[in-house]
Amino acid sequence: MYFALGDWQLYAYGLFFLFAIGISWFTPGFLITSKIKHLSAPYRVLLAWSMGLVVWGFQGFLFGYLGMRWLTLVYLVVVVVLCFLKRHSLWRVLKQAVVQLRVVPKWFWLIVVFSAGLQVWSVIGSGRVNQMGMLFFGVNSVDGVMHLAYIETLTRLFPPIEPGAMDIPIQNYHYWSDLMMADLVRVWRLPTLHLFFQYMPLLLGWLTASTLGAFVYKISKSWLAAALSIFFLTLGSDLSYLVSFLHNGTFGWEVSTIDAGVTHFLNMPQVFARFVLLQSFFWLLLSWQYKKMWYTMMYMLLISSLFGIKIYHGLYAVIGTGSILCFGILSHLARYKDIKATTREYHRWIVAGILGALVALAIYLPVNKAAGGLVWVPLEWPKQFMSATNFDFREWWLKKQVFEAAGNLRRVWVLNLQAFGVTLLAVFGTRLIGFVSPRKTAQTLGSMFVLWNAVPTAMFLFLGLNTMQTSGGLNTFNFFIVPIIFLTITAGLLITQLITAKRTSLTLLAGIILLATLPRSLYFLREYASRYQTHQVDNLIRPEELAAGAFIQATTQPTSVIYVDASFSYNEQTPYVSFITKRQTVLGGDGLLESHAQDISGLQALQKSIEDKRDAKKLHALLQQNNITHLYLDPTSELSKRVLQDLNNVYFAPLLENAKVRIVAVK
Repeated sequence: MYFALGDWQLYAYGLFFLFAIGISWFTPGFLITSKIKHLSAPYRVLLAWSMGLVVWGFQGFLFGYLGMRWLTLVYLVVVVVLCFLKRHSLWRVLKQAVVQLRVVPKWFWLIVVFSAGLQVWSVIGSGRVNQMGMLFFGVNSVDGVMHLAYIETLTRLFPPIEPGAMDIPIQNYHYWSDLMMADLVRVWRLPTLHLFFQYMPLLLGWLTASTLGAFVYKISKSWLAAALSIFFLTLGSDLSYLVSFLHNGTFGWEVSTIDAGVTHFLNMPQVFARFVLLQSFFWLLLSWQYKKMWYTMMYMLLISSLFGIKIYHGLYAVIGTGSILCFGILSHLARYKDIKATTREYHRWIVAGILGALVALAIYLPVNKAAGGLVWVPLEWPKQFMSATNFDFREWWLKKQVFEAAGNLRRVWVLNLQAFGVTLLAVFGTRLIGFVSPRKTAQTLGSMFVLWNAVPTAMFLFLGLNTMQTSGGLNTFNFFIVPIIFLTITAGLLITQLITAKRTSLTLLAGIILLATLPRSLYFLREYASRYQTHQVDNLIRPEELAAGAFIQATTQPTSVIYVDASFSYNEQTPYVSFITKRQTVLGGDGLLESHAQDISGLQALQKSIEDKRDAKKLHALLQQNNITHLYLDPTSELSKRVLQDLNNVYFAPLLENAKVRIVAVK
């Protein structure tokens, strides 16, 4: 289902989405979080979202592998029944939340709403349907469409199969966010396109901003600090424009951006993972402060799910948790010199940690056991930024070659430090001030939370600077993205201290930092606004192809396998034909598959054999041998012409033809 911007059904389904997500995510989560005695009602309502989201993911994963996905309906019935039985206590918590939320300043609510709108700006315009067809902007035209194909495939098949690689399971990729959305589509019949590009981003944008603001307010009791943290979450970006201007007099908008708040939603698994990790902070504080097994188990449940959503966030949480446990256990032993007492003190963490590790491995290993690891490549990302495709520091490269040849290691180290500094500015921008943590900031956060973040942040920076993935290459940029969550908090707290110090110089400094944060994000916002207004698409699916996709959905079996003509170059970039037909395709999204370390050489050889077959009979035999049921052809291609040589329709049966597509059944 695809709807134009002015179609009332787009908005009707949006309202239905809120109902569906309320039943599927919020209600089961609220059944759990409503029992938290150590948090006020608004926090219990807020935490219900991540808990329900994660439980939804686990039920989809478990029932999928059991081959009993119909149990999702049983799960929802049980949730509704429990909600009815506990309706009085749940309603009491909701009423308390409404009353207590009245103390939140109205201007703060405006900031949260404004933040959600800006966060989703880069994605919300994609998937729009008009007379041109279905429009996609930026990386949404490749990665976004891949996720659409994943969601459609996961509604029909589990364990997950690559939509653009016939009979090949999904490997070396974290698909849980797609699974969570696929189950919503499967159960509630929501439109995949609008769920992915409009409904879900708006919900998660609002929830992420609300969660960050609520957490910062809880630890600081300052609405200003909460608002400033949301500012860095939303508008934080790099300082590449400043580095480029100082280096060569241009603003260098073309320089690679690792993370910007207004483009973060271009990577939906990152969005899901950031939201879950942020909400896990509450459970971490509860467990550490009140020492209850239940709190610890819920915390472990959340962070173990991250291994299915985005493993980098899961690793960050595991390293952080391990750091505070090691420090706590060693400190306790040093103080009391009693192993049994220390074991009793931390037994809940040990038990929950073992169970969490087993769950994380059960999630991660089935699709990632062959993912490989990291390769030691010193300063690879700094070298990327210093290269001609980014800042073009030619003198730096020349000096490095000369000093290395001369064996002048001291000068080489100076150059490496220069590249390191440029990289930090190019990655974190003004959020770097979050590393400046005066005593007051540390006291506000608490030593446990600072340690929980400091150790994985240091490790992630080291790995991001000096390694590459064996399968994903420079995807190690993810090591830089996760610590940004911590920096948005500390940066917001620091700016608050500068402003509230009531010294003109410090207030001026805070203003300069905030203003320096804006240019890159404003550039992205203007760029996407211009693209949306002028229909400057990166790719689009023509109306004729949308009609062909709808025809295939209506007239073929869900198990059909489609061969896509090699002349459809867009399908080579991303498996869009699988998305619009809701069917498995032989090969699509070649580059994406290779980036996931999938061996598609056999399918590429099959594609070449099909394209090279000159005889209709031999072509038919090859297609039947590989269980290919339909051909998706360009009417002008050589393959299409050869199929038409079967004048008597002995081997092939033409089903549909328009200006862009010819659909043929293999008899």
